[in-house]
Amino acid sequence: MPVTALFFIVIYCILTGLLAWYDYKTGLLPDRLVCPLLWCGILFYVVINPQQLPSSVLGPIAGYCSLAGLYWL
Repeated sequence: MPVTALFFIVIYCILTGLLAWYDYKTGLLPDRLVCPLLWCGILFYVVINPQQLPSSVLGPIAGYCSLAGLYWL
């Protein structure tokens, strides 16, 4: 495992732990923690595996559009 991947894994674990704790206490997932997690994931693919960058960008777009579509229905 490259050292750069380890950096992203540590950031992922910290942000996911904070999100789990905050969700347990309030029942909400704040954007100030979710958005950095999203950008960290996309940056991971830019640095580690740029060939899969299009699918790593399309995933969040599809997820957001599906949830926004459910909301508007």
